[in-house]
Amino acid sequence: MVLGGGYTWNPQWAPSSNLINNSLPRLNEGIRLWRENPGSKLIFTGGVAKTNTVSTAEVGARVAQSLGVPREQIITLDLPKDTEEEAAAVKHPESTGDW
Repeated sequence: MVLGGGYTWNPQWAPSSNLINNSLPRLNEGIRLWRENPGSKLIFTGGVAKTNTVSTAEVGARVAQSLGVPREQIITLDLPKDTEEEAAAVKHPESTGDW
């Protein structure tokens, strides 16, 4: 699971250029762990932030895809807005309806 972090959405940028602060290292570690665990899913969390039109989870998913993770191996949880909500969404996936 990769928790949401800082990003700025610009569809004209390379996917990884949309991530800021500690977001890219989080994503890289998530992909590393996903590769070490065949058959696992990679979960990205986080809602839409500020004036962005794409959620944190979706930005992470798109970056992961650009780095070779198949979309069918990715789960996005677009509703959580903070760490507490992200943990609850993963603990009780039926509450989000996302997976």
